[in-house]
Amino acid sequence: MAGKTFDLDSYDALVSAIYDAAQDPALWSEFLRRLAQAFNGHGASIRLLDAQSYYPSFSAVHGYDEAFTQAYADHYYQTDVSIQFLEHANQGTVVTRPEIILDRDYRKTEYFQDFGRHWRINDLLGGYFIKSQQGIARIGVHRPLGAPTFDEQDKSRMSLLMPHLHRAFHISRHIQSSRAQHEASNNAFDHLPFGVVLVDGTGKPIIVNQQAETISRDGGGLCIKANGIWTGSTKTTQALRHLIQQAIEGPKSKAYRGGAMSVKHPSSPLPLSLVVAPVNSVQPVFGFEGEHAAAILFISDPTQAQSISPEILRILYGLTNAEARLAKELAMGNTLEDISDRYQLSKHTVRAQLKSTFRKTGLSRQGEVIRLVLAGPAALNLDR
Repeated sequence: MAGKTFDLDSYDALVSAIYDAAQDPALWSEFLRRLAQAFNGHGASIRLLDAQSYYPSFSAVHGYDEAFTQAYADHYYQTDVSIQFLEHANQGTVVTRPEIILDRDYRKTEYFQDFGRHWRINDLLGGYFIKSQQGIARIGVHRPLGAPTFDEQDKSRMSLLMPHLHRAFHISRHIQSSRAQHEASNNAFDHLPFGVVLVDGTGKPIIVNQQAETISRDGGGLCIKANGIWTGSTKTTQALRHLIQQAIEGPKSKAYRGGAMSVKHPSSPLPLSLVVAPVNSVQPVFGFEGEHAAAILFISDPTQAQSISPEILRILYGLTNAEARLAKELAMGNTLEDISDRYQLSKHTVRAQLKSTFRKTGLSRQGEVIRLVLAGPAALNLDR
């Protein structure tokens, strides 16, 4: 910085640091370090506050340790003298602490006596760069007792940064929201009892759920890499890629859109079952540029143990623990005789449980019970 004005390079560096932090919130502390240095402060902070209670839901600081942030959140946000005086300040307005409260009055406050004095906060330069019913965002640079007070030129310099902070926080909110949706969608896919792979327009995987990763990792007949998907032979790999390409081009060419195929399983006489279908979307996946979902693969591995929740069956259909267990075992391919032997129950008891299950579900055949279980939410793997 040159004197009391920003030189262009220094201003650009601060603005760049703001937008870097918008993409990665961990970098707000680095921006605050640069900001404090630019204004000859010993500390700086950014906080998101609840619009009603002013409780800080997010804080980034420079010049202080975790105890500072925790103490403020635990109590001192309630005694922060700047909050009541800034209540009617416009968004983007920059103020100094002496404009809010005189030195002699400030040093008598609980905030200064118990908090400000300890952390050497005497003078403040800052304000709200977001002020809405949804929340408030404020920034502050601090100077200790004995240091020169912030002046009008400092306020002018800070004012240049306020619009960038406003835009950066809205960008950050959008990015974080997209990432949260991305993570939530990935978690949802992980609950499915089969493998799921979303591919882009070039056939490269962009989302792979845990079941699909397990099949690939354990040599289940598919190899799923960042640059594509392979099977155990050139012929089946080409066939799979042809199905994927058909699914990708289907909405444009109206050709056969995707399809199904089997892939030999190296450790089972039963093959993997694959279904390929188009994804009719031209929008980036969950907001990320360059990640366009064009096709989806569903993969069923007969060697993977089926996860069925008796607890969900019990809740949904009013079954007893024994009846829910019976329904689960039937859905997993076991016969009444198998269930009788496994749980050391008489055949009469097992048949009685089956009749009771029929009555409670409104069904009359074992096959209908199996279909009910496998088609319902009890087949979801909720432990993931």
